[in-house]
Amino acid sequence: MYDPTIKGKRFTFGVSGKLYKSALVMYDRQTESLWSQILQKAITGPMTGTELSMLPAQHTTWGQWQSQHPGTLVLSPDTGFNRDYGRNPYEEYYEGGVPFGGPRERAQRLDPEVRGMERVLGLQVVGTKKAYPF
Repeated sequence: MYDPTIKGKRFTFGVSGKLYKSALVMYDRQTESLWSQILQKAITGPMTGTELSMLPAQHTTWGQWQSQHPGTLVLSPDTGFNRDYGRNPYEEYYEGGVPFGGPRERAQRLDPEVRGMERVLGLQVVGTKKAYPF
């Protein structure tokens, strides 16, 4: 999760529908620059090279979240679009175990302990980055 305030200005982001190294590419509505989630920075447009600051995030259930934050509001799934918001549109992609366009052998060679598309928790401590299986 990233801080939407960059150089004192609050940006709003959307999902571009693009992927880079199997990770989300966002865009900002102010400059239409593209932002790589995995690189933590803008990769095209006027903001190219600008880095995003990370915010703390929490992985929890809705019940746990609601008990800790009872005033939380949730976006309604009644959006006017014919889409099942309870279904993960990327499920087949993740279950396949191979990134789009990536050869199966390469995905298996990276780390024999971790499947090619396994979800991981990424940490950065004093400049050292490491990923742990979720």
